[in-house]
Amino acid sequence: MKKNYKKDLFINIGIFLCTFFLIFLSLFIIDFFIGLNQKEPIWLSEGLIFTPNIVGHYHTNEFDYTAKINSIGIRDHEMSLNKSKDTIRVIAIGDSFTYGWGLNIEDSWIKTLERLLNENQNNVEILNLGMPGAGPVEYAIIAEKSVPVLKPDLVIIAILQGDDIMQLGDPLSLDQSQFSQIKHFSKMLFPHLFSLIQKIFEHQISQTWKNQADTFPKTLNSEEQTRFAKLDPEVKKSFQEGQLNPGLIFLSIKRPTYFLETMDVQSDFTKKLTTNLTNELSKIKTICEANGAKVLVISVPERSYINHVGLMDTKRVGYTVDEKMLVSTAPDDVIKNSCLGANITFISVMDELRKRDSRLYFEFDGHFNLEGSKLFAENICRYFETTNWKSSILK
Repeated sequence: MKKNYKKDLFINIGIFLCTFFLIFLSLFIIDFFIGLNQKEPIWLSEGLIFTPNIVGHYHTNEFDYTAKINSIGIRDHEMSLNKSKDTIRVIAIGDSFTYGWGLNIEDSWIKTLERLLNENQNNVEILNLGMPGAGPVEYAIIAEKSVPVLKPDLVIIAILQGDDIMQLGDPLSLDQSQFSQIKHFSKMLFPHLFSLIQKIFEHQISQTWKNQADTFPKTLNSEEQTRFAKLDPEVKKSFQEGQLNPGLIFLSIKRPTYFLETMDVQSDFTKKLTTNLTNELSKIKTICEANGAKVLVISVPERSYINHVGLMDTKRVGYTVDEKMLVSTAPDDVIKNSCLGANITFISVMDELRKRDSRLYFEFDGHFNLEGSKLFAENICRYFETTNWKSSILK
């Protein structure tokens, strides 16, 4: 008897589709029943950014600080979702610089700015929505999740010079951004199930910086091995002992020209990144306008563009640098051009920080140290003091 291959093919496709549908339906049912046992909104149980009510202690040769995540899942003090009528609520969305990496929360530029503004009877509340490792794609996701809940009067988007721009074009970062979007979509489909799975895995992830440093040399090609061998001995020692963020060294060895690649604002590469940033900022603006909030973009200075100390420290951890980085306006121009495209107010205090020739960042780690954080906040505060910012927000 002659076998009917076409009929068999259709039967197999039908079985596959039915199986897929049943799995999908089962996940919805499981998610529904998990949701029945939750007495609070899903975003509250999993947190706006982090798992709520956890405490982390971080100690390296350069810093020692504690990070407490509050009940809504941000690194900040406990606060009420409903602000008082006479309070101006500001939320600051950004990466580890906004989070205050290496510093206690009161010394972060967010809380320093809040304190300075309130010294002038402003009654301002600035909430810290910084997330280490985040970039513009994640900022838009954070805004979508947090703005309708927190109902701010003003949303500050803190864009880190160089790195935040490169994340929109670097292949590894694009993969991460796509992962973030898939993760976000999965949460929308199965919010309760995803929350439960996430909590389980959070307790299983325990790989330390030292573990990552131990395996790193195995990933290097011959050219990268040569660069790694030439790395400053003190930097390499900190890296191998787990005292330095492995991501910093991974990038310097794999892509040493990282901070130089957006210096030509007119290059096709940089123009593409500028367009990508404009798109993410436009998404954020749309979210804010729908919720009655104003938007402001602040350029966060990266040390290699600020002074000679920062430039040499960047070189020391393995990056290629050029003295022109200290006088170029390119680090700001890319962000400014994106803001023009999205019709969002842009401010920068890079010129003010360039006047200071001391070390404003941790020598190896590269985040703001106490002096840098304070100086940045003071200059942002001066901007607010010299503009009619409250009237523009509250009108």
